Amino acid sequence: KGEDDVPFFSPDGKRMYFISRRPVPDDARGRSERIWFTDRTAEGWAEPKPLDPNVNSVDMHWAFSLDRGQIVYFAGRSPDGLGMSDIYVARFKDGKYEKPVNLGEPVNSAAIEDSPFVAPDGSFLLFRSLGRGGVMDPNYYYSSAGAEGAWTEPVNIAKKVNKIGLFPS
Repeated sequence: KGEDDVPFFSPDGKRMYFISRRPVPDDARGRSERIWFTDRTAEGWAEPKPLDPNVNSVDMHWAFSLDRGQIVYFAGRSPDGLGMSDIYVARFKDGKYEKPVNLGEPVNSAAIEDSPFVAPDGSFLLFRSLGRGGVMDPNYYYSSAGAEGAWTEPVNIAKKVNKIGLFPS
């Protein structure tokens, strides 16, 4: 439709998630970017539905990721943000999503953090940052899941990744 983007498949391939600017029923915010999903059926893909309203309550932008436990990570803007865009997590519990939580420091900073990708087992997070450490070029970072949900200090991996020419430095 031109308003759908960045598809992401569940590990079993039976559900496809995507960002869309489709109007969400009963949401007065209009055509903001929200996460939607559709399930694979015997007849093809079912009618898309918006993901849980708790997840879609934060203004988000573009990329997101889910681990095997359906925990969703996304970049968004909220009054509790540390920067222009931060990475949030919404846990899946008892068949629904809890309110998204800002990952806080050290992952988020006064810079722009976005484009999260979480490992399927939730053990590490890759993300992009603009402005971290005063550098306005996009840089790519790696953080490991530590004890009790804490994330390690992000490591800039842009130069290592760029050795194979994937991203601008």
